Amino acid sequence: NYVDPIAPQHLYNALVARARRERMFTGTEPVYLGSSTRIIGWDGSGSAVLASEPCTMKKSLSYVMPQVEYLGWSAFDTNKPGAHGFSVIMDFGGGFDPLHFLNPKPVIDLASLVEGQWRRRLHVALLVDMPVSFRGILNTFLMFVKQSTREKIKMVPTMEDAVEELREMGCDAETIANTKQFLAERRDRS
Repeated sequence: NYVDPIAPQHLYNALVARARRERMFTGTEPVYLGSSTRIIGWDGSGSAVLASEPCTMKKSLSYVMPQVEYLGWSAFDTNKPGAHGFSVIMDFGGGFDPLHFLNPKPVIDLASLVEGQWRRRLHVALLVDMPVSFRGILNTFLMFVKQSTREKIKMVPTMEDAVEELREMGCDAETIANTKQFLAERRDRS
């Protein structure tokens, strides 16, 4: 929201949110790396594409939230010139531990962050191979976001469909190759 804000209040809110985490962003406070969540490339507009794999979470979402917030803000900072947003691929190909999402507060905090600071910047969130057992957690999240945000969340049934979505987004060959690799590795049980 600090790029081309709709109103001065949006810019103020974004700067206050970043200031709260200044120590984390400057490297003076470590960020707990509790899952495989990372920036894997860019879409056709030059906006960052993040990948998240819930099966790699070592602890509950509340422990992983600083990493999620750090990467979300970092996505804006790594965008190519003129790009103003990010997309997310959340891959459930390796499963997930429902106990990591038992506490609804971090799910609500994530919804608040997305809706409050990132709503205008989120291009799309692709939920790949999402199990039915995650539906309740997703529904809790969806209760706290606006309809316009809900419309940006897509269920993608297969890894092939996820790769096709990235192609339609104009992702470069390296981003698509990175995505194919991590999706395939998560499903390889050998």
